[in-house]
Order: sequence, then structure tokens, then C-alpha cells
Amino acid sequence: YRHYLGDGVEIFEGRSDELEAITPDFSISQTDYSYGFTSRGCPNKCPWCVVPKIEGHQKIVDNWRTQIDTSKRLFLAFDNNFLACGSKHVESVLSFCHENNIKIDCNQGMDAQILHKNKNIQKVFVRYPKIWDRVRFAWDSERVNDSILFALDFLYDNEIQGIPFLYMLYDNDASVEIWYERMRILCQRGKNVDVFPMRFQNLENGMLIRGWGY
Repeated sequence: YRHYLGDGVEIFEGRSDELEAITPDFSISQTDYSYGFTSRGCPNKCPWCVVPKIEGHQKIVDNWRTQIDTSKRLFLAFDNNFLACGSKHVESVLSFCHENNIKIDCNQGMDAQILHKNKNIQKVFVRYPKIWDRVRFAWDSERVNDSILFALDFLYDNEIQGIPFLYMLYDNDASVEIWYERMRILCQRGKNVDVFPMRFQNLENGMLIRGWGY
């Protein structure tokens, strides 16, 4: 929506399809990577998440290729559920990055359950084992317990390069004790993985983020 502060200054809040169709000018941010969305939305409808309310149903961004600066060697994909777009889209993005010698980092964390259940997406991962900078998954509910462990084993067994990385949300449907048990399981497995705990408060106050490594 729009509102005005006087003197012709217009403040826009929310999403704008018009703005999202514009190719970003990455020279302004002066980063050594580009960033953007190849998809919007998420089908999961987790009660603590506002993405479905803000972005709606899962859909592919038509001009996602223009969000990637091919002169930079890393692309941060801000997709909230990249794998939910299906194997064809996942392969399109990874293939494009591969052809342009770009690594990818799905910055918001992928749904390990989709990787666990979707054999076609597994095949895409295996075809592009060196494409990842970090391979991020979200351990944000009990729903993905088995799938997280599968995903970690899958990465190692198939020599998928890139740093394994887990966002670990707690205080929504996961207590601190559950978070501790997840950490214990990871330690017992003896495989290197980065963990980023995120303490959820509520939709109004957001999250308290603490960066702890493992």
C-alpha cells in the first residue's frame, strides 16, 4: 500500500510486481554476489510463518534470470521454498548458474522433506555436485526430523560440495529441550555442519537470532 509524507514523497510498503520486474543495480550495494528471487511463496502454511500471507501461493518468478549478475561468482537465492517449485525449475536455476560459473546459496533454507521424498530433485543435486556455496536446510519443526538426517547423509554420500548449514528454529513448536536433543543427535553423528539457532517469539516481535557454530 502507499501513503505520503508530504512534499511529493511517496512511501510504498509491501510487494510490488512492478518493482520486482526491474533488474537490480548491484553496483549500488557493491557486493561480490548478486541476489534475488527465482520463486515466491510457500505451500507449507506453517502457523508461525507470514510468507504465505505476504507472498501467496508458490510461483516461479518470470524474470528470475535477470536477478542473477553473471559477472559475479555467487548468487544468493532468497526463495522461501526453492525446492517446492519442482525438479524442472531447480534444474533450470542450477543449470543456468553452472553455465555461467556461478555458485548458488539458497539463503532462506530449503525444505529437507522435499529432497527426501522427491527422487527427481535428488537426481538434479547429484548432477550438479559443485554448484553450492552453502547447502542450507530449515530444521524448523518435528515434521522434518527424519528428512534432515537423510539430507545430511545424502550430501555426504553423493559428495555434494558446499557447507551443510541448518537453521534451527525453536520456541514455536520446539522447546529448548528439543533443540538440545537435535544438537546432541548432530554431535553424535560426527559430521561437520553449521548450525544457526533462531528463537521464535511471535509474529509481532519476530525472532531473536543468535549465531552459534558447530
